[in-house]
Amino acid sequence: MEFKFNVNMTCGHCVEAVKEALETVGKISNININLENKTVIGSIDDSNISINEIKKIIEDLGFDVT
Repeated sequence: MEFKFNVNMTCGHCVEAVKEALETVGKISNININLENKTVIGSIDDSNISINEIKKIIEDLGFDVT
């Protein structure tokens, strides 16, 4: 299942923080983060994680996610 979020990232460090957090989960692939568009796109590889859980991972880093 694919997901796409708008995330209030402002710099390259933000992008790296989000990417590292999502890669740590290990159930997400095809992670594509675009700072200019402020988007995070990826695919869930495991039905044991939900889109809301992914959203919370990013929010826990301090970002607003829509």
